[in-house]
Amino acid sequence: MSITSADLKCIAGELSKNNQEIYLRTSISKYYYAAFHFILEQLSLLLTDCSGKIFRSVHYLQHGYLQEILSRVSDTKSQLLGEYLRQFHKTRKRADYRLAETVTCRDLEFCIKNYNLALRCWDEIDKETLKTEIVIYLPYKPRLCCKS
Repeated sequence: MSITSADLKCIAGELSKNNQEIYLRTSISKYYYAAFHFILEQLSLLLTDCSGKIFRSVHYLQHGYLQEILSRVSDTKSQLLGEYLRQFHKTRKRADYRLAETVTCRDLEFCIKNYNLALRCWDEIDKETLKTEIVIYLPYKPRLCCKS
């Protein structure tokens, strides 16, 4: 059985209903991964080749590298998305690894806001610019169709 970014978002929402810190931490993590995997899913579809084969190698991108390559694309919305993911990732790492630091409802609210901003940002990205420029930075190159 596989799961999707929508499944991660759904469980994050369920976990966020409980204000105990362990639930807040787990919800923050799931919201981050929901956004991260949503972007990966969308990039895979965007980079589908001429034969209709979905470019799945994008799923092997590390978090920091995805943020970095998005920030290199000339489209300002792509750059903004990279920044949202960077901030979001920082909060997720604090929730997952810095157990001596307190995580609060305010941290969760920040993550929910960033999740929504990231998805809205994706909708506003110039997909053609992203598609043409992002392949420069991908470790494995998709075979994209040339428009005639």
